[in-house]
Amino acid sequence: MEPWAWIIIAVVVVVIVLFATRRIVTDAQIRRQGTETTGKIVRKDVVRTTDMYGRVHITNYITYEFTDQVGVRRTKRKKVGTRFDMLAEGDDVKVYYLPQRPDKNTLG
Repeated sequence: MEPWAWIIIAVVVVVIVLFATRRIVTDAQIRRQGTETTGKIVRKDVVRTTDMYGRVHITNYITYEFTDQVGVRRTKRKKVGTRFDMLAEGDDVKVYYLPQRPDKNTLG
């Protein structure tokens, strides 16, 4: 392959990475910049999968709902760690969301 082709490939990859990372919003950013509200846990799921080596993997999910500042009820299913084990369906949780993009939200 010609040297100029490698340069073009590298430039395209850099542009794609820069574009992708600018659109990603982390949970920490949502907590810092977002609006806090109270949500409710509507479901908890534990998913067990077995990989090709026979190892069992456990993944915890919480489905929560909250109402944003304009009154729209929003629901999200989120993969969570063990720090949410003590919560049950019906419990209140702290939710942070970006007012201009309420689909970007996370648990507190």
